[in-house]
Amino acid sequence: MRCSERLAASAPRNSTLNSQPRVISPAVADLILVRRLRESTQQQRIKNHKTEHMKITTRENRKSIMSAVPLLTFTFAILLAALPAASIAADPETKEHKPVIVQPSELQWSDSPALPAGVKISILYGDIKKAEPIGFRVKLPAGGMIAPHTHPVDERVTVISGAFAMGEGEKFDKAALKDMPAGSVAIFPRGCAMFGFAREETIIQVNAEGPWAINYINPAEKKKL
Repeated sequence: MRCSERLAASAPRNSTLNSQPRVISPAVADLILVRRLRESTQQQRIKNHKTEHMKITTRENRKSIMSAVPLLTFTFAILLAALPAASIAADPETKEHKPVIVQPSELQWSDSPALPAGVKISILYGDIKKAEPIGFRVKLPAGGMIAPHTHPVDERVTVISGAFAMGEGEKFDKAALKDMPAGSVAIFPRGCAMFGFAREETIIQVNAEGPWAINYINPAEKKKL
């Protein structure tokens, strides 16, 4: 059965006209079907348009939110920066800490009972007897030796000038020395036995966390140069 014929068969009957069935020609039925198809298509287009409009609106809202995030973050950073540093200002010990700038001409060299005679030391910052960051320089004459020893803290040694050499072990061994020209850095962990030798007049810098101490493997060798 054609669509027009099914439409005609299902058309409502008019009971006021002697209860006679209403006859619809196939051409009229086709027109009705086409009209309904057009209406259905138009409604679907309107529905699709609304759905697409909602998607576009959602994407635009997301873009607006994402573009606002950096501004909010920047504003929050400004607010944090404006807050007073109460924890720093309230600490009286922190107030005593000041920048340290030392020029070579300002170094004050002196002997140290912990080092061999002829070896000079200059404190840059900190107190080697306290639990705080420390830095000092050591000046050795050519041929100066620091006998095997250990430290209770990690030690960082930087060669400032001259030609230094260091080795690891509990006995001084020139064959085990490793040359360290100016600019070299050596890091020895706490408890590690080490020794040093200056091939020419040399200045080294030591940085560590106090309290610092030197413990000679053989105390009798401390005075050797």
